[in-house]
Amino acid sequence: MADYATIEQLQERIATPLTGDALARFVDALGEASAMVNDDTGRNFDPRAGVAKTFALQSRNDYTLKLPDFTAMTSLKVDDDDDGTFETTIAASGYELDKSSDDDGWPYDTVRLLDRCFPTGGRRVRRIEITADWGWSAVPAGIVKATTILAARIGGREGSSATGLQSFGGEGGGAYIRTNDPDYSHAIARYRRPQVA
Repeated sequence: MADYATIEQLQERIATPLTGDALARFVDALGEASAMVNDDTGRNFDPRAGVAKTFALQSRNDYTLKLPDFTAMTSLKVDDDDDGTFETTIAASGYELDKSSDDDGWPYDTVRLLDRCFPTGGRRVRRIEITADWGWSAVPAGIVKATTILAARIGGREGSSATGLQSFGGEGGGAYIRTNDPDYSHAIARYRRPQVA
């Protein structure tokens, strides 16, 4: 996974030149922070082009399927005869793509069939195969900001960890730095994927 901010952007945030061990520590912190941003938003902003993924269908007679973020779809295949292979390719004219925001740069997250349902029934868990460009075409500015906020804290404090737990030393316990920072929470707020109950 690529980091969501550069070491130069992080150095701007902390306003300190980084060299030697400190540089290595903050480079590692960028990777940890990027992974935590994924966890906290329920999204992956790292672009991955032309990757095939399979998805289990959850309900019968459904025309719509929610997906992870993607910027383009290359193919959509279904297993029409319940044999475990994806023998039927749905033409691009047979589906439409939708997104949860009309903002520029926002990816798609929904595919809707136009003239048929997704296949259901049979012995198997019914699946579809989608080849797409997953993630976002560019990391949004709010995610870059959130990553640098978190990486600055992780890299700059002794006793920090990939869980975001900041140790206070001794018997004093710790605090989750990413959930206690209002700037971080604000930066990722609009990118949080809604949780389905």
